[in-house]
Amino acid sequence: IIDAIEIGRDCSAKILQSLKDEGEGIELDSVRKTVEEIDESCPVGLPEMDAVKNQLYEASMWEEKLENNIDRGADSDLSDGDVLLEKKLTLEKVERLASKGRNLTFRPRSLVRLEKRVERAHILRRRINVWNEAQNQENPQNMKFISSMIKEANRVDLMFPEVLTLTGVHKKAEEWMERASIALRTKMSLTELESLVSTGDNLPLNVSDVLEKLKGRLDQAREWIRRVEEIVPKSDDVFAWLKEVRLALNDGQKSAHLLSLMPEGARIPVHMECMKLLQIEIDARNWTIKAKSWIPDNLNSPEENDKSSFKRGKIDDVGDHLERASSLHDRIRFKCKNQDDWVLDGEDDLTKMYEMAESWLEKYDEYISGDNRRKDSRIRVSMSKLHAIISELNRIPLNLGNPSVKINRIYSQAEEWMMN
Repeated sequence: IIDAIEIGRDCSAKILQSLKDEGEGIELDSVRKTVEEIDESCPVGLPEMDAVKNQLYEASMWEEKLENNIDRGADSDLSDGDVLLEKKLTLEKVERLASKGRNLTFRPRSLVRLEKRVERAHILRRRINVWNEAQNQENPQNMKFISSMIKEANRVDLMFPEVLTLTGVHKKAEEWMERASIALRTKMSLTELESLVSTGDNLPLNVSDVLEKLKGRLDQAREWIRRVEEIVPKSDDVFAWLKEVRLALNDGQKSAHLLSLMPEGARIPVHMECMKLLQIEIDARNWTIKAKSWIPDNLNSPEENDKSSFKRGKIDDVGDHLERASSLHDRIRFKCKNQDDWVLDGEDDLTKMYEMAESWLEKYDEYISGDNRRKDSRIRVSMSKLHAIISELNRIPLNLGNPSVKINRIYSQAEEWMMN
């Protein structure tokens, strides 16, 4: 009996030892294991065992409910860089669970961890509120500060309204930083750059290290546009502005200024619409200069062309030049609503010359194609007809190449034979 009493006392001490709470809470699995061992080994009944079992059951049921509600523990598997977008467990719900846990006789270790988690959530909540109230101060926090709070929110792994506010700002800032990074590596349109700078100014964060670089580019572009507008005033009508640019390019001093601005504009890493339009007009000016070198002064008097001694342009070169004109029209089509009204100086005349040549080639194709040296394919033509063909050829202000050489050779050979 005495031995049984001693064993009972040892078991009682053992159960009390397992229920000892040194601030970290009671480990229920350890208590459950101790109770099972005592039930098996203790030869006497312990009056406190029934109370311990009831309390253990209540604490176990609470812990089971806690596990069913929590998807992730306090140590979240999310990486520090991830952003919280949705949480299944709210701070309010966890606080209700913690409140019920405090009513237990036992203080489970899971309750202690939950209370620490709730405490961290409240600390984070206060930090977010302080930051939110200070957003409009002269020295806002930077991305590093926001990222640190996001990391803490991921570790706490609870949802409350302030976290949604924080993640919204963080997501917007990250998207802006990504766009800004792309803008610094590439060329961006002036409109997009202005929008990007405006968004950066309105962010409740300090992104000055990137924002100042973007503002520098924007200032460069605006200054370049201002200098262009000093020469050619701004107009909402693109077609009217292009006409003014063309007039300026025909003015010696203004033309020199505009041409000198182009290399400067090309070095600015911003797509500017007025620069593209200015480049089109400069290309159009260069196109016209070359076209006019082929257009005779007496184009509208064809009978005088055969007496003129100007250098005739080759028909292939003129055809290529007209193709370049078509390319210029394609470029202007995307910039100007009145693209049909936009014409190149000299384009109509050059087109007329080219059509004259094409018409002559088509009209007399039977005389200039084939091999006249072969009897079976020889085309016979009267001298008067040949003279008319040559006269019409001489009135075309273009060098038709081999066809003109061939028909002239035929005429020379015929004339020489007749003289002999």
